Amino acid sequence: MLRAAAFLGIAAASSAATFDSLDMSFVGNWPFGVCLNVAADTSRHMAYLSAGGGVFCIDVSVRTAPRLLSDRIRTRGTVYGLSIGTSAGGAPLVYVADGPGGLEIWNTTDSCLPQFTGACRAGGTAMAVAVADTLVVLAESDSGLRVLSVANPGAPVQLGLCATAKGARAITMRDTCVFMACWPGGLRVVSIADPRNPTEIASLRQLAHAYDVAVADTVAFLVEVDSGLVTISIATPSSPRRLGRLPNPSGTYLTSGVAVRGARAWVAASYDGVYVVDIADPAAPVLAGRSAAVGSALKLCVDATTAYVAEAWQGLSLLDVTMADPPRVGGYSFSPGAVYDAHLAGSRAFVSNGDPGLLVLDIADHGSLRIVGQDRSVGYSYGLTVSDTLAFVAGGSYGVASVSVADPAHPVVLGRSMTRHYAYQVARRDTLLCMAAGDSGVVVLSVADPGQPRLLGTYRAPSEAYRVAVDGPFAYVPTDSGLRVVSLADPAHPVEVAAWGTGRVNDVAVSGRYAYVAGSTAISALDISDPSAPAKVDSFSIAHGAEAIALANGYLYAASDGVYVYDIGDGKRATEVGRYRSGLSLISIDVEGPWVAAGTLINGLQMYEHLSVTAGVRSRGVTRRPAASRGALRVWSAGTGLTVLAADLGESHTRCRIYLSNGALAATVADVPQRDGTRRFVWDSGRAMGAGLLVVRVDADGRTVGSATVPAVRY
Repeated sequence: MLRAAAFLGIAAASSAATFDSLDMSFVGNWPFGVCLNVAADTSRHMAYLSAGGGVFCIDVSVRTAPRLLSDRIRTRGTVYGLSIGTSAGGAPLVYVADGPGGLEIWNTTDSCLPQFTGACRAGGTAMAVAVADTLVVLAESDSGLRVLSVANPGAPVQLGLCATAKGARAITMRDTCVFMACWPGGLRVVSIADPRNPTEIASLRQLAHAYDVAVADTVAFLVEVDSGLVTISIATPSSPRRLGRLPNPSGTYLTSGVAVRGARAWVAASYDGVYVVDIADPAAPVLAGRSAAVGSALKLCVDATTAYVAEAWQGLSLLDVTMADPPRVGGYSFSPGAVYDAHLAGSRAFVSNGDPGLLVLDIADHGSLRIVGQDRSVGYSYGLTVSDTLAFVAGGSYGVASVSVADPAHPVVLGRSMTRHYAYQVARRDTLLCMAAGDSGVVVLSVADPGQPRLLGTYRAPSEAYRVAVDGPFAYVPTDSGLRVVSLADPAHPVEVAAWGTGRVNDVAVSGRYAYVAGSTAISALDISDPSAPAKVDSFSIAHGAEAIALANGYLYAASDGVYVYDIGDGKRATEVGRYRSGLSLISIDVEGPWVAAGTLINGLQMYEHLSVTAGVRSRGVTRRPAASRGALRVWSAGTGLTVLAADLGESHTRCRIYLSNGALAATVADVPQRDGTRRFVWDSGRAMGAGLLVVRVDADGRTVGSATVPAVRY
């Protein structure tokens, strides 16, 4: 399992190219992962918990029984920072520092139905945000500190940038100064007295690796990986001065969060829980108590009675801070994992999600993916393969579980391979199942009776095997020492017949006479007409390497810092024809028709659409073609409704309307702020429309993007 606190040091590689796309469109996600931050609106009894790329809106009016109200705040980045504010009209707003997604602003007047309001996507990696009235400060780890006006939350305006103030992990404001906890960089102080010219006025860089900072009166409280809790006088902000220090009492886990109220400070210390510190004398902070009732505590905030703790793998914990050793009085449990593998099947996605086991997501509405089924008993789920109503799940130390998914809402374990081997990934051919088993190599099982998987044989690879592909009577095994080709002619005695390369291979995909091998910097095409003598026929570089690849529709899809698409029409020579740079760490990928599902390390499942496949330009098994096309607008008729694909929308307020041939308005399909350059709208009339024509019109900020006339939908 990945160490929780390590995520506080992760800042996704970002640039102006983040969200750059070519023939690919983001369509939706289930973005939930590790819980990195929390903010509380005590006046409304609400807590907001970041989880990967999403935010949970939680009612905490009853501390012992918090209730999830909404998971609709979903972003395309990683929610590192949160702040609470109000609009000029008094509407409650949540400000989100969204990693590669920049700043997002959400209106939470209706906590059950938060509404996206506006964004600022300046191109950096947003790590922290603070707000005062109509002024927002956004800290980007790679670009510096931005000062924005949010007088109109729907259209934030940048006022100034301090480009020297980089490396931020957290910020807080006092008067006209911003105090930044930086990695590297320690404590930085930036004056925003002139918002159009923010200026760094001081720093304490000997505190190199700071995670969080809080300010009370004239003292700043900084948590730093080597020094623990450090107190700093900021009576003169331009000359900060160290006062005292409380080392991490355990010395085992780093301190990552701090909150201050009155004469107490609360320090989040990962798996060591939460420390309570007496700061009556800031020069001599003293340990006053500890709550061991929480695990993997990363960030926290505090009010008069309660500490709200973001726990990486457990969700939200509420502590009673009126006690010396604060007990846990309630919480919202959420234990997401990485999406190690995913399989698309119609309106469902089957997901290997680590500790939560097997998840089944409803993806019929790509804009609102949701869990409809789950089975934790499969173990720590790393990989899976699904065929019809049967899934085989690699569950780590639990081995391989065969699972009936005939009812996706209620998966049922039918049997389990009780071997001593650790299961990472599986691939199936008829009644044979190959299991990648790490340092045990590849294990071959018979699944002729899914209720009783039976061990047949084992192939000992020269180095760890975490993935496997099967084609015909051969298994293709990526290892840290190249690709291994294994004959399964005698399943009881699998034998290596060939090896290719000596470096690390992340994944392999096979189609016909070619195998495609994903490495750390390139993808190679191998001719495997003779599997015992694979020969390289092509190689193409991919800047950030490919963690996983998939073949579909005559294309190769690669998971990297985004999705990259290569035309392999001639079987070997590859040409990049599509991409969507997400800035996220993608680790798995699957494709069905035009839909691409990419699993991430901490951002759940991301869904994209390959537009050329949708349009029928390259359609292996996908036969739909547009009923009408007008520049940036494409429309398809299907059943009793229409699908509308509108491009070049930009950041805008988008309206999609459908009119009858007599000019009467039939429906307003959408009337919402738009966050992506391309948007997919679906309208179902619910009935046969009869003969005639429909007119589809899409506007962005009052500008007509396109209109098209299509036949009315009929049975």
